[in-house]
Amino acid sequence: MARKHPLINGDRGIGEGMVIGADNKSVQRGRRKQSRTEVCRPCMFWHVDTPDQKMEGVVLDLTPHGMRIRTLEKVAFGAEIMVQLMRGDEYEQPLSAPHRVGVMRVSEAVDGFHDLGCKIEHKHIRRAGEALPVRIEKIKPVVRRKTRMHTLDITLDDQPKREGRYRG
Repeated sequence: MARKHPLINGDRGIGEGMVIGADNKSVQRGRRKQSRTEVCRPCMFWHVDTPDQKMEGVVLDLTPHGMRIRTLEKVAFGAEIMVQLMRGDEYEQPLSAPHRVGVMRVSEAVDGFHDLGCKIEHKHIRRAGEALPVRIEKIKPVVRRKTRMHTLDITLDDQPKREGRYRG
């Protein structure tokens, strides 16, 4: 039997959050708001209550709304954690500022790893109307005094002193 629609009988869309109905016109996205970006970025994370106990993990995919972290540590569902992306594999140099995330999903992966589905809690940004206006003082230009030129009249005794309009 020939395929009528590539999404219904094919393997395209499996594991991508696609919800496919029985008829050809019923192709809908799942609950994902935006597509995932696959990354392999080391990260440090810690519970909000205990910032001195840092744990290591790897961010496997990102969206503007969340991320998936693979780690050896087990974290409880609904926990509030801080996540900081790191530059190298040694977990020494931070790449970004810490972000507060909530753990929305915990699942076991291969070889004892745990996958954490985290939702990023975005900080509230005030609207322009909420903030008080900032008064910026104008810079006053530096006023310089006019330069004064001092002259010295030197006359010799043997020459007559010139006066009037045509002084030389």
